Amino acid sequence: MSALFLVCGRALLGTYEGWAGSVGGVGHGLLEQADDAAARFAMGGEADGDLSLLLDSMAGFTPEADSANGVSATAAQDCWICFDTAVRLIVDRQFEPGACIEFALQPVTEAVSERLFGVSQIGGGPNERMQSARLIDDAQFREALGFCEHAIEELGRRRAITVQTLDELVSIARLVPRST
Repeated sequence: MSALFLVCGRALLGTYEGWAGSVGGVGHGLLEQADDAAARFAMGGEADGDLSLLLDSMAGFTPEADSANGVSATAAQDCWICFDTAVRLIVDRQFEPGACIEFALQPVTEAVSERLFGVSQIGGGPNERMQSARLIDDAQFREALGFCEHAIEELGRRRAITVQTLDELVSIARLVPRST
């Protein structure tokens, strides 16, 4: 499962880099360390050193605020959380990552919600069921969800995960919203 969140983090990396470039490039070295550790683990290797220290360091650099020129931190947070989850799954074998997939899907979810309803998040209220159904029926959202399902199946069926496997999955990821 760590490999899934590694792939998702890599697919969202451009969103983090866009935000980081607008605020002075904070924390990128930590993402590189997380990527390296998760990739090594995904390909059957052992983690070097105490990854709990890496998680502690990452917690201190989680993107928190939009940049002065209005670049949202939300997608950067989503990328960061995917890498954090990839490492956390190595450190804590009891960690349940199911709900974390929301962060991989959030950039597309927000873009589709904005397009359909004029807001980035649907919430409670009398229209919530209808809005949720329309969101799920949207082609762009279905592509993102379909990618996650495909990645889970692909990673689960392989006896060995390779650099090529990871690169191929990142290349077909549909987690970054496309222009409409």
